[in-house]
Amino acid sequence: SLSTLYLFILTGCFKRTAGTVFLWFRRPVWRTAFFAPDDRIFCRAGNCKTSAGRKYKSFAELITAYHIFRKDLVKMEFLELAKKRYAARTYRQQPVEPEKINAVLQAAYVAPTAANLQPHHIFVIQKPENLQKLSKAANIYHAPLVFLVCVEESAAWVRPFDRKNHGDIDASIITDHMMLEATEEGLNSVWICYFKPDVICSEFDLPQGWHPVNLLAVGYGAGPVPSPDRHHETRKPLETIVTWC
Repeated sequence: SLSTLYLFILTGCFKRTAGTVFLWFRRPVWRTAFFAPDDRIFCRAGNCKTSAGRKYKSFAELITAYHIFRKDLVKMEFLELAKKRYAARTYRQQPVEPEKINAVLQAAYVAPTAANLQPHHIFVIQKPENLQKLSKAANIYHAPLVFLVCVEESAAWVRPFDRKNHGDIDASIITDHMMLEATEEGLNSVWICYFKPDVICSEFDLPQGWHPVNLLAVGYGAGPVPSPDRHHETRKPLETIVTWC
């Protein structure tokens, strides 16, 4: 059935024996909740049950339960990721793998920009001589990789009421996407805005009208890792920064 096919797409593992469909889950995501890695699903005559004892009256009920679980899991995973991220200012001299760099760039690629004008350009700086150039403009903490996010301001959306140029906002959304994806890839990073723009423009021969907005130093951190539960001590109380209207 289509339901069986749908579950096959989710799991990649199923077989049919004497009219009974057997499905099992191998992805690590199932190891701590909902389905265990070896938790088998037995479906016969429209009824489903797992080897752990969960029972479902139909494929539809099973799939609904799956989606509820996934929705909660995604929320949990994002908050854990956001809490895990920290500003790393010490790095091992270990190159970042190309596939991880590409994953970070993919996160930048899908990031939204105002009116989808995409006025940005990203420099992936990892050659020693170019990192040395960048060090003339900023402290990059000896990171083996730095993303330089630039904006062509004339190509960015401008709010008509006060002429606010949104290029820096676009660049910051993109930088944030890259920073969180770097964390997802097991990397560390630090967002740098304390730099000399004129030096960067000169050293990298930026075209007229291009402005450096953010630097994101990335690599494998070498310093102490702060607790992901530190924010209640390092942030203002939520009620002081939120107004309910």
